[in-house]
Amino acid sequence: MTAVHWMLLLVLGLLALSLICARAASRTGQKGRPGEAKTAKSVQDLMPLADIRGCWAFMKDGSYRAYMRWPGRNQSLDTDAERYAKALKDAAVLGSIETRFAILKYPESINSSRQLVLVDAAIAREEKAFFAAPDGPEREVHRRKLAILRDNMREAALKETLGSDRLSWPTCLVFCFPAGKDMKIAKESLDNIIRLAGETMENAPRYMDEREIRHLYQLYFTPHTVSDVAATKGSAALPDYGLFA
Repeated sequence: MTAVHWMLLLVLGLLALSLICARAASRTGQKGRPGEAKTAKSVQDLMPLADIRGCWAFMKDGSYRAYMRWPGRNQSLDTDAERYAKALKDAAVLGSIETRFAILKYPESINSSRQLVLVDAAIAREEKAFFAAPDGPEREVHRRKLAILRDNMREAALKETLGSDRLSWPTCLVFCFPAGKDMKIAKESLDNIIRLAGETMENAPRYMDEREIRHLYQLYFTPHTVSDVAATKGSAALPDYGLFA
């Protein structure tokens, strides 16, 4: 082949290469430039939370939440009538709440030896009540409670103490307040709930502290959850299981 032929082939090759590049650029323009590709969303991008201070969590839209630890109780020693009476008290307090709220249950690791201490204290109380009660149905109730505590609960608590930590499932109430709501008024309404519960129930609820609230969010925003949401067509919102009420 002559030099002219080589030149023609070179020109044709360059033309073909330019056509291929132009076609590729056209496709890139339709999908977005490589430098402008969607980046993976971080937890901070996905979550509506802006800040946590004390018992309060502030959202990016200006609304805020308050977190309250609701008292639990061991009803294994209660009669059906006692359980019903306590359930009515709980219902009366919860039914009086006008602010929108959600109820959460979450796992928390506690020292297993604490349960043994509580059972021993309950045994001491029941022994005192047993000897103080007159003969008859009242003393029989205390005798049965003592039997349950000594024969069942103490043995189980002792096994847990010899093991490691165990999990409890405390209850949390999350109160939702809209943007612009006076925090002083919100705090007064929550104080009234705690006061009413303290007068009605055996144990009063309390405000959760910042450490406990952060623990809730750490349980909620797992890498698995975030990756699932990020893969859902770039969704900008995480599913709400009640954490944000």
